[in-house]
Amino acid sequence: MRDIDEFLEPTLVLPMGGKEYTIKSPDSALGVRIARMWTTGLAAVNGVEISAKDLEGLVLDDTDARDLYQRLLGDAFAEMEADGIRWHWIRHAGVTALFWVAVDRVAAERYWESPGELLPAGNQNPPKSEPSSDQSSPEPETPSEDPEH
Repeated sequence: MRDIDEFLEPTLVLPMGGKEYTIKSPDSALGVRIARMWTTGLAAVNGVEISAKDLEGLVLDDTDARDLYQRLLGDAFAEMEADGIRWHWIRHAGVTALFWVAVDRVAAERYWESPGELLPAGNQNPPKSEPSSDQSSPEPETPSEDPEH
């Protein structure tokens, strides 16, 4: 057999704003978590009933999602923040890395170049616990379903 380095790259390079960010393959614990998230998500999309036990640790709030992207992107996450990369680009990079880890490079590239088309709409805004880097343009408020508010 050939050495794995001959056909499987250990990094994913994402170009943003004229700079390339290198994402390293995650550790095995994160890789297994991503595989579990992916297979459970696919099962749910295909109509398989998912137990509460299967969902434990898989439903992410804003902070959990930020932490997951930070772990997936590794050192590139802090580098992106230091470079002033906006949340929607960081989120896009995180989901691209998720596709890379869960499926393969081809799926990651397809997602990278088809933003928003391969996933259902979700929270595109940064977690509220994080201060916005642009104080001059606050995030729009979500309209309340209660007509009194």
